[in-house]
Amino acid sequence: MTNPSLEPETPEVEQDTTPGEATISMSTTEAPAKRAPKPSKPVKPPKPVEPYAVVGAGATDNVLYSCALPEARAKTRKSLTIHHLQRRLKELGYQEAYADLDGRWGMLTTASVNGWLTDNGFEPAGDLTPEQFAAVFEGDINVTAVLDMRIG
Repeated sequence: MTNPSLEPETPEVEQDTTPGEATISMSTTEAPAKRAPKPSKPVKPPKPVEPYAVVGAGATDNVLYSCALPEARAKTRKSLTIHHLQRRLKELGYQEAYADLDGRWGMLTTASVNGWLTDNGFEPAGDLTPEQFAAVFEGDINVTAVLDMRIG
């Protein structure tokens, strides 16, 4: 078995005093020790991430109320706001929204919104008012609810 810190054996040929004869002996030499490189600057540990963080390290996504309005939903195919709404409704126990988790407001998202509205004492209208929108995201560490009224 070979020692990995040793270089391979190299034969050395020595001349004997008798002409025409040679003696071969094997010797090993140790490889020079390698030094670990010094870090150029100290490495900071990463910021802890909350257990349910989807953005990470304390950052948040803005969710815009205007993107959840029917007029805006009709103009766009996908929306980060709708994606976060679906995720949040699932966290609150409305599983239908998670089955519809694609950033598009579909029938399952409407069912989840209506479930949330009913459970919170509102008439199930299939849409959210600005106050209801903010209430859905209350306590969500991943987003900041922005109650804007512009349409895309």
